[in-house]
Formats: sequence, structure tokens, C-alpha cells
Amino acid sequence: MNIQMTGLLYFFILMIQNLVAFSKQSISLHTENDAYFSPTDFDRYYTAGTNITYTSKAFSDSKLKYIGIFSLLQDSLSSSFSIGISQEIYTPDNKTNIIPPKGDALYGGYLYGNIGIQHHTNNIFESLSIDIGVVGRHSFAKQTQDMVHNILNFRTAGGWDSQIKNEIIVNLYHKLLYRFALLHNIIELLPYSEIALGNAYTHLGVGLNLRLGYGLQHDFGITKVRSSNIGSTSLGNGFRFYIVGGINDRVIGNNIFLQGNTPNGIINPLVLRRFVYEANMGILIGYAGWSISYLYAYRQKEFTTQKAPISYGSIRLEIGF
Repeated sequence: MNIQMTGLLYFFILMIQNLVAFSKQSISLHTENDAYFSPTDFDRYYTAGTNITYTSKAFSDSKLKYIGIFSLLQDSLSSSFSIGISQEIYTPDNKTNIIPPKGDALYGGYLYGNIGIQHHTNNIFESLSIDIGVVGRHSFAKQTQDMVHNILNFRTAGGWDSQIKNEIIVNLYHKLLYRFALLHNIIELLPYSEIALGNAYTHLGVGLNLRLGYGLQHDFGITKVRSSNIGSTSLGNGFRFYIVGGINDRVIGNNIFLQGNTPNGIINPLVLRRFVYEANMGILIGYAGWSISYLYAYRQKEFTTQKAPISYGSIRLEIGF
């Protein structure tokens, strides 16, 4: 009798956790900088990113599933939506010249809003999103970087007057991920694909992540600031802790922060590397819709005259309610 009661109690607790999971919303605060990994604190290329995102609770079999591709093939799934605002800052290696030397990257900032739809089953995660924003002076990247450098008593960069011109950005993203459990809730592989199409970024990528820890079913991985990243917010209330490592490879079509503006702007005659890989490793701890994570990213050189690869740290706090 006691065994039966214990079993029923355990089943009831699991049911309650699942019900509560569907009612969680979250706000995520996210910051990235090469200063978060001190050996690469050079303040060059992709130097900083900031994001705040609201993610709705999950809805079972809602009409949101019609905003998807593979989600239409699923009989039962959960869907949510997200709304966020982000800023990205890019600088050349040479920050003393008023105009960056030939063969160097450009000054550029990107301020944008993002709307996304996410779908998931136990093993599949799909997301579609759109960025709408602006690059150039109206991104206020110079003001943001100068403010931070003045507070920290760092030297400000000298060439922001040569940054890429103002341009409205529209970028679309599609991401698809599958979970292969090697040891349920403990070890898993997550292969994924991503497509970006727009006047800021165009690329096609594939990748693979390996996670080791506990409570892995409560999300699909650590997210980053840039929308061209894949991962998810909390999908359950249970405790989770894991380490993750992964690699992805992209075929690059265009990158406005290296090539310059498309219409009537600054054109930079860099020779892009059309295949660029990025490796990541990180750690996350979370419970009841809250989580904190750190991720280190190492990206291969993106153009032939680039002085060094890009490395940066990513810190994210998720607040569930």
C-alpha cells in the first residue's frame, strides 16, 4: 500500500510540474563581450552585444503552430512567442586611425527588435524569427561604447565617424534542432540547422552540440545574443545543471559589418571566407524557470586579412514568473 501511495504521489508531482511549466513566462537579460574572456580582451571585430527578451508561456496545440514548417507535421506540440531588443557593436582592429586601414573591418552598430515563434516537442525544437532594425549612426553604438569606456576610464575608439551608413535592416531566421538522448536526461547530442536571409546576414549553417548534466529535458541549450543562434528558454520547472560543447559551420552569403552597406553606403573590399566555423563551450544552472549561464565562443577568421580569430564570453540571466 505504501509503495502504491508513493508511486501515486510521485506521478502527481510530475503532473503538477508539467502543468506549471506551461504557465511560465520569462525575461532574459543577456550581455556578450570579448572582455568576458580576458585572454581575448582586444575590443575588436564583434566586441559587444546586449539583449533583453520577453518569452511567453507555452501554449499547447495553438494556432501559432501554423507559423512554422516542420511544426505542421507534428500532431502535438507546444508553442510560444518572444519579443526582444538587441544592440551589437563592431570595430576594426586598428582603432587609432580616423579611417580604418585597407584590409581591416569596419565600424558598425546594429540596433534591432526581434519577434520570434518557437515550437517544441520532447525532441524537436523549431523557431522562426524576424529582426527589424537599423545599422549606422542611428544604432547608437558609438554612444554606447564611449559611455562604457568613459565609465571604465578606457580610451575611446577614434574612427566612429567612418562607420557604415544608416540602413534599415530586415532579416529572417529559421532554426531546427533535434535531441538524441544517449543517456536519458544525462547525456545528449543536438544536431541543428540554421538559415539567415536578409540585408544584414545571409548564411546557411549546420552544427552539433553535446550536453552532459542533469535535467536536460528542461531546455534545448544555451542561447546567445545574435538571432542566428539556436537554443531555448526554460521549458520546465525542474532543476537542471549541465556543461555543453559544440561546433557549427556556416556558408556565408553576406555580412554587412564586413562588406559594408548595400545601397549608397560604404563598401569594404574585403575577401570573405565563405566557410566559417565557430566552437562553443559553456555551463548552465537553472531551476523553476530561472537560469544563469556562461558561454565561451571561438570563431574562425571571417575574412582573409583578419588579424586573429574572434573570441568572446556570453552571460545570460533568465527570470521566470
